[in-house]
Amino acid sequence: MCVINADEIVKNLYTPDSVCLKAVSGVFGQDIILSDGNIDRPLLAKRAFSSKENTHLLNSIVHPFVTYEFMQMAKQAQTDGKSVVIYDAPQLFESGADVFCDLIVSVTD
Repeated sequence: MCVINADEIVKNLYTPDSVCLKAVSGVFGQDIILSDGNIDRPLLAKRAFSSKENTHLLNSIVHPFVTYEFMQMAKQAQTDGKSVVIYDAPQLFESGADVFCDLIVSVTD
């Protein structure tokens, strides 16, 4: 079994000089990149979640990167002989990645 966490993928996508970070900073401002090259998460959150439009814009940039990484990881899991892949993704439906799932379990309060 292999567990893939979408939040961890996003964290890894925001590494200094990454294509994803460059795309996000191109839309939300270069000042979301700190002097050490890392992302200023609070500043990005302030801008991205200030409106539904901005949230949608951030998701439209990040989701394709996350889906690509998920697919690569799932393929590697299959190559490694893992018969089950669990994808922990808070925005599974919003990202469109639900189409890659055979079974979906939703946990709510």
